[in-house]
Amino acid sequence: MIYFVVGLCLGMIVMAVVCEKVHREELNELRKQIERDSKNYYDAVSKLEDEIRTQRNVVKALNDDNVRLRKKLSKNEQKTD
Repeated sequence: MIYFVVGLCLGMIVMAVVCEKVHREELNELRKQIERDSKNYYDAVSKLEDEIRTQRNVVKALNDDNVRLRKKLSKNEQKTD
């Protein structure tokens, strides 16, 4: 009976150590996954921000061209009158 109790206690201690090791490894793997996901998310957001900035610049340039062309058109209409 003593061997059973000693074996049971040692088994529980070994299982606790093994579980702790596995738990640490899982936590480290999760941290690494979170870092990778965060980096990928940051990269995706940066690309989208760059695309939005580019589109805004295009829209601004088109608006400037539109204003310039309207001014030209209004000058041409005034000359013909």
